[in-house]
Amino acid sequence: MTLNLSKSLKGEYVFYRDGIEVARSKNIITNNAKEAFFLYENKNTQEILLIPIQMTAKNKKIIDELFVWLCEVWDNFKEGDLPMRPFLKTSYACKGCPIKKECWAGETGTIQIEAYEVPKL
Repeated sequence: MTLNLSKSLKGEYVFYRDGIEVARSKNIITNNAKEAFFLYENKNTQEILLIPIQMTAKNKKIIDELFVWLCEVWDNFKEGDLPMRPFLKTSYACKGCPIKKECWAGETGTIQIEAYEVPKL
């Protein structure tokens, strides 16, 4: 099972499962639910983890901003533009990164995309 998210030319978020469109929405959160979840798939083991979320206005804002950032990074990658590395190889952010080896082995990026800052809850 492959899950993908992209942003359409109309600014809609499009969700795909195994290459088939399963949902389309102007917002990541499509209804006024009080609870939601993130579905995370480990690409190495295909294990799936559901992360429950209480949908407060603050959490909705965090989620929407995160997906806007993810779509920006993904869209640039699809166009062949790698982002510049926002950290030094010895920085705290790089030390525990699962793709550090691949990131620093490749070429330097050409597009400036600010690093995503995890908001304090």
